[in-house]
Amino acid sequence: MLKRVKFFITTLLIILITTFTVYRFFPSVVQKALTKKKFYDAHLKIKSIELEDITYSYAEGGEKNDEIIVLVHGFNSDKSTKIAYAKKLMDKYHVILPDLPGHGQTTRPVNQKYDIYSLRDRLEEFMQAKKIDKPVTMIASSMGGGIVTVYAHKYPQKIKKMILINPLG
Repeated sequence: MLKRVKFFITTLLIILITTFTVYRFFPSVVQKALTKKKFYDAHLKIKSIELEDITYSYAEGGEKNDEIIVLVHGFNSDKSTKIAYAKKLMDKYHVILPDLPGHGQTTRPVNQKYDIYSLRDRLEEFMQAKKIDKPVTMIASSMGGGIVTVYAHKYPQKIKKMILINPLG
């Protein structure tokens, strides 16, 4: 009986020390695992599209035949900040959460400019690559709000509705 208790305590200590070490010295590993779990729990699939000079990462969920909602994040952020919104919307809508260039898992093209007009053009490039040919609702915050505003100005036929949350910070 004493051997079992010693074995249990030793095993528990090894697990605790390993967990602490990973958390303390490799926090990004823990963060990535927790973020993946959030997407999984929300029934969002992480996908990517490779184009000539960029690989777009995005999450997608909901029925394909429903109205499309695109959630655009802000500066120094990524698609994971929109999981809670997507989770509530997926029962009625098809939801897409792209990472903008240089954010999240989307690559950083060498000569990419990060002004709202250049990012607007990249958003359109993403929409074309996804073959989205009907008007969509775009919900955006912070810098994403500015990008969506100039997107709607240039492509009014592609916007059904816009919801801007604290646009341009």
